[in-house]
Parts: sequence; C-alpha cells; structure tokens
Amino acid sequence: MIASFFICLLVSSLHQYVFPSEANQKNLAGQAVFPAKAHREWLEVQKNPDIDPASKVKCTIDTFLILKYESLREGTLFDFGFLFNLSDEPGEHEYANERGLLFLRIVGYRALGSLIEHYDYRPRYGDINIRGKQAEVSMHSSDQIVHSDTPDRLNNFGWGAYTISLKEINSNWLIYHLDCADETYIKHPRGTDFLPEATSILENNLTHEEFTITHSEVLQKQKKQALALYAEISGKYVFEMDENKIAVVFGVMNAKLVAKFDEYVVGVQLIPLRRRDLAFSAITPTGVIYDLQFFMDSLGNLTKCQMKILDEQHTGAKTDDSSELDPSMAIFPGYNKDLYAEMEAEVRRMDTDPDYKKFIEERKERLQASLAAQRKEAEKRVRIYHEISGEYRFEMNGKLVSISFHVQDRFLVGRYDKSAKGVILQIIEENPLEFEFRPYDNVVYSLRFERSKEGNIKKCFIKTDSQWFEGEKVDKLSQG
Repeated sequence: MIASFFICLLVSSLHQYVFPSEANQKNLAGQAVFPAKAHREWLEVQKNPDIDPASKVKCTIDTFLILKYESLREGTLFDFGFLFNLSDEPGEHEYANERGLLFLRIVGYRALGSLIEHYDYRPRYGDINIRGKQAEVSMHSSDQIVHSDTPDRLNNFGWGAYTISLKEINSNWLIYHLDCADETYIKHPRGTDFLPEATSILENNLTHEEFTITHSEVLQKQKKQALALYAEISGKYVFEMDENKIAVVFGVMNAKLVAKFDEYVVGVQLIPLRRRDLAFSAITPTGVIYDLQFFMDSLGNLTKCQMKILDEQHTGAKTDDSSELDPSMAIFPGYNKDLYAEMEAEVRRMDTDPDYKKFIEERKERLQASLAAQRKEAEKRVRIYHEISGEYRFEMNGKLVSISFHVQDRFLVGRYDKSAKGVILQIIEENPLEFEFRPYDNVVYSLRFERSKEGNIKKCFIKTDSQWFEGEKVDKLSQG
C-alpha cells in the first residue's frame, strides 16, 4: 500500500524573529495576519453616518466571510477578530471557534494541495431584524470556488446557513453569536482545542508516498529517488530575515529529510507537498504554517531555498554541502504510528490470504478501468479545446475586442487581449462547449462556443452585464 503523512513539528521553544509571537493569541488556533486594508474599508463604512444600519450590518458579515475565502486562497490565516465583540465572553468564544474552524480548513487544503484559485461570493440575505443596538440576521452563503489542483473545474461551496447576532458598540456593528447547522459546527463545538485536531489532519492525510515501506519494488525505487533528492538538498542554508541571518541545516536521518534550526533542540522532519516539486511543508504547535521550496540553478544544482512564514517570504542560499546533523538528535516521527502499523499488517496479509489478495487485485482492475475511462474523456475534451483554439473578434458596445484561446497542458487558456495574462477557463459540466472565463480579478464572463453546419467551431458568444455578444473566429491567413 502507498501512503504518507504530514507532520506537526513538536518543538519546545520559538524564537521571535523566526515565528512572530502574539501575546493575545495564547488560546487561539494558528498565527494570524492582520488584514489592514479590509479593516480600513470596513471602518470607513461603519463610521459613515450616511450609511444605514442594515448596510453596516451586512458589511460586517460580508467582510468576515470574504476574509475566510481570502485565507483559503492565500493559505494564510487572516485575523477577523476586529469584527467580533471581544469585550465579553460569548463574543470571544465565537471568535475562537470560527478562527479554529478556518485554521483546520486551511491545514487540510494545504495538505491536499488544493487552495482556492478563485471564488464567487454570492450571499443570500433573509431577515435583517434591527432593534436599537441589537441585530439578528438570517443569511446563506452558497458560492462557487475553483481549487488550485483542478483549475478547470467549478465547485459548489458555501459556509452554510447562518443566524448571526450583532451588537453596535462605538458605532461599529460587531458579531457576538453565530448559529449554523453545518456538520463542522456539530463536530467542533465551542471550546474545541484545534491544535490537536490540526495535528491529526496532517498525520492522516495521504498526500505523498511514504518512502519507508519496502514491500513493493515500485516503492523501493521511489525510496531511492527520494533519498537521492534529499542528499542533493542536504547542506547549510543561510536566510536573510530583516537585519538577522538564520542558518538552517538540512540532512537525511533514518531515510527522512530533516531540518535543524538553532532555536530547536530536536530535528524537524519535512513532508513533501503533493503536486509541487522540491516543496515541503510543516506546522508548529502554536499553529504557524510554513513552506519550504528548493530551487535549482542553471547547472541543475540545488542552491537556494525559499521559506514562507505567514505572509513573509525569505530566501536562503546554500553555503555548505555538509549536513552536520547529530545522529543522536531526537526527531518527531512524521506519521501516525498506529495507522502505519495497520497498513503494514494489510500488506503482509496479501502474502498469506489468497481471497484477500484476489479482492485487492479485482479492486485494482476496477480502478484501472475507471482511470482509463477518465483518460479517454480527458483526451476527448482536449481535442475539443484544440478545435476551439484561435483568435475571436467581438464588437462589444461599439468597441472591437479580441479574445484568443489555446491549449496549455490539458487546459483551455483564454487571453482577453494581448496585454492580459492567459487564464484557465472553467468547464460548465452540462455542455462541453460552455465555460466560465475570469480574465481579471472579480470579473466573470460566460462563454459559449458554437459549431457550424459543417461541424467546425467558428463562433463564440460571450455574456457580460446580462448581454450576449457574438464573436467570429479569425482566419489565420488574415490575422495581423
């Protein structure tokens, strides 16, 4: 069986210039970044006497939910505490619970390599009852998101149906209570300790081949490849952080890639990230998540490492190829021991139980058949993308607009004009010729391609501001 596990870094002391401490976050999950722009814009609404109370209430709720989306897009916890009434215990508990739930989701999304690329925030407000300085709101957030690992797919998503209570304090409408029937709230009630929950997510996510399993020739080959890569990474790297320099030593211990920071008394195992070459991730007991991305130079040598901590990135250069790791140094085991033992027992069972081996082989055949069907469907879709490819010209509101499409990897990429960057289109499942197109931030167009009587794709229709515009594919010989 192939499996692997993310780890939680268990270290006893944190140095402030590596992981900034927040004295007011001792009982809160994760380290958070304060969103200054969102706070400023929210405050401008709250302090504006010309804006009605209902709009101010909605502004608080919208800012809260949008910051949750932004956290999932950046993979960084943005602190929405300024939207909660933290002057009394109920508001503190609600804030801590909402922050913890979001932290767990960030950890899970990062572990699977599926952070958000785009999101469409579409709140549906019901009753907004305001009585003096108290408000109660019924609303539902049912939106669509695009994950980074499936950039050509739209996924239905929502934070759920909320009943939110707010109080006006010093002209600011603040949240002090939330009710939601979503199962995540049932599973994680107020008062949940979210750090052990996050550790469990990392330990049990099957995100990369576990290179210590030796029952398969394939895994043995992967193990050798991984150890060769780890040996190339090994060495001393010096990071520039403000006015300080930090040395981190990477090396191989017990077939694992281990980092040794001067601040820690133990070694830290790094876990490979899915779908990203030379990328690793880790999490500290206080909830700081950081990424490590290694880079090769033009000669193919691993010479640099980029470390991301919260919203800051620091680059380190390799200064020494020797690892200098103490072989007696303690290392946190980067997997769930009990689950790992169960997997080893299952592998051994295949050698002694013929019925079980037959069951596994039949399941493998079904999986192979399913993957073959998926590949066939993907090949058909890519053929359609090649038919679509080309430049289309539209007359939109008296202006001539050129939109070009081409195939990149297995995706259909659109470019709104020659100055815009190419972006991947999202498929509308019901029709292989319909897509959503996001050429700019907060801009979503509907696209529909049409075949001619001869079966060729020569027309494209684009919908903007509830109006459809027709475009014609330009003949390549006449393109200038």
